[in-house]
Amino acid sequence: MMRRTGELIGNQKVMHRLVVWAAQFVVFVLAALASFLLRFDFNLPPVYFRHLLYAIPVWLVVKGAVFRVIIPDRCSWRYVSVCDLPQIALANLAGSALGCAAMLWLNPKGVPRSIYLLDLILCFLGTAGLRVFVRIVSETATSVRHRSTGKRTLIYGAGDAGVTVLREVQNNPKLLYRVRGFLDDRPDKQGARILGVPVLGGGDGTKSLVKRHDVETILIAVPSATSAQMTRIL
Repeated sequence: MMRRTGELIGNQKVMHRLVVWAAQFVVFVLAALASFLLRFDFNLPPVYFRHLLYAIPVWLVVKGAVFRVIIPDRCSWRYVSVCDLPQIALANLAGSALGCAAMLWLNPKGVPRSIYLLDLILCFLGTAGLRVFVRIVSETATSVRHRSTGKRTLIYGAGDAGVTVLREVQNNPKLLYRVRGFLDDRPDKQGARILGVPVLGGGDGTKSLVKRHDVETILIAVPSATSAQMTRIL
């Protein structure tokens, strides 16, 4: 039984990596094709079709190797964040620079230099956008699941701790909470939206908000609260 479970997990990891690389290769090809089409206003002269046929395999090999080194394929795209953008930008910059060098060495002369810049921009947008898209789809699916099964919940505290609790609820399907909003005593936060969830009011309005939204649970996320403040919140 344990052996079968291990084999199943191993197969899932292999499939995950294959899907990751297949998706990235599709982005590389589309970026190369789009850069040539944009450069010539979607009217690619036949003489440059040969350059495109050289460019696609060169960029696939070079960018594939660079991304393999800089961005581990074990990372889950559902957790991508702004912190990952510099790494994605570095991989694209290194891949485009090495690809440009390889193209100048192998490719027939006459490729417009603007194509290299267009490819860098498009490839960065594609590889970053693909990861963001996967995260959006994953969080949307989890949110829909929570809406149908989770307890109607408020989070007391719209600071960093509250945002962390909300992210965990959104990303973890085992936490069956349906967050309807935040409670926060700071007036400047009331009425704002955080990760799409509104700050409904302060602690003084808890009773009316609980009735209005039919709340079943309140999660307290105020780690800096003193014992007196915590007593008041409770």
